[in-house]
Amino acid sequence: MHFCSFAGLSPSRMVKRANGLREEELVEWFREFFIVKKDVSVPKSLWNFSMGVKAVDRVSMEIAREFRRAVGPVRALIKKDVITKEEIIQILRVAPLRERAIIATMASSNLRVRAALNLQLANFRDSIWDESLPCYAVEIPRS
Repeated sequence: MHFCSFAGLSPSRMVKRANGLREEELVEWFREFFIVKKDVSVPKSLWNFSMGVKAVDRVSMEIAREFRRAVGPVRALIKKDVITKEEIIQILRVAPLRERAIIATMASSNLRVRAALNLQLANFRDSIWDESLPCYAVEIPRS
């Protein structure tokens, strides 16, 4: 669906358009997608979006090459990239109020930085002032 929204086409129209493109045009279409989306998606997600395309082997290799040119390498998440609960608590103890709210929201919801920074009070569907609630429903706007 990410590619459909980028192209501004329904899935069926997108397939029709892709079938009418030459191999070079198809690779260029993907290159444009990667360039537009690289600032709003992590490389691993972008790579996974492109895997839904079944193409001729040579075209798939060209798309992979354009991905590496536009986005860079896909870096696997390794253990040292994961912050521990104790490290989060240490950060929360010294962070200013706004940063504590952002960090707590990210840690409890698995949001990425950009999504957390774009949240507004209106995105919280439950009253944040109701202390009886164990958690809050948050509506994440599309980016």
